[in-house]
Amino acid sequence: MPKSIPFFMALTDSHVYGIFADNTFKTYFIRIFHAKTGSAFLTELSHGWRNLISGRDFDGTLGGYETAALVETTAAPDRRGSMEQTMRVNEKEYRVQKLLGKGKGGYSYLVSDGQREYVLKQIHHEPCDYYQFGNKMEAETSAYDWLKKIGIRMPELIEVDVERERILKEYIEGDTIYELIRQDKMQPDYMEQIGGMCRLLYAANTNIDYFPTNFVVRGGEVYYIDFECNAYMEEWNFENWGVKYWSKTPEFMGIKI
Repeated sequence: MPKSIPFFMALTDSHVYGIFADNTFKTYFIRIFHAKTGSAFLTELSHGWRNLISGRDFDGTLGGYETAALVETTAAPDRRGSMEQTMRVNEKEYRVQKLLGKGKGGYSYLVSDGQREYVLKQIHHEPCDYYQFGNKMEAETSAYDWLKKIGIRMPELIEVDVERERILKEYIEGDTIYELIRQDKMQPDYMEQIGGMCRLLYAANTNIDYFPTNFVVRGGEVYYIDFECNAYMEEWNFENWGVKYWSKTPEFMGIKI
């Protein structure tokens, strides 16, 4: 039986996906995304995996590349003969439609059960220079409960898979604040709505992550789509930090996504 071996792939100007191949004899894939063009391809792994690997596990082999999360999949050819990706949350499988984005805590995928679309967040354990994490799953679910209690407009948390470290939540379809700013489609009402959120948050001694990719507008209403909050600190409130990224400021123009 093959022993566990470290495995990684890298592309110039791309994300790196790292895994450990093992002898579970399941079929998985890694998806390599090119950071500049957005193109992607799948590479099959014949022996499954045990752990998501972060750069520190490779003894510096990854150099300056960024580590990304491995997508657990089952393989089934569709009618065109290409491979269809699925991800499981507890006992149910969902078809992966696309990667929506990466945050400091996880990767968010648009998935479907054939009737409805959802967001599936896969927690990752990549190092973050500016943020210290505890138990990420507990932090996400606790933050969701707290923010809903405060009255923040958010997607519904539908299901949690503790073993796989996955969270399934409502898909809020619409443009992010980041996209609206970039396209010169921001409306004064969106700033008024974040101001209303801030009044609720500050009264509860709470900050959220005000980065513009964390907010989606649906039907004219602004939703906070991340499940993260922290104790209030004035230097990290909206007026002193978040507002720097809610218009075409030098800070906003320097964002690399």
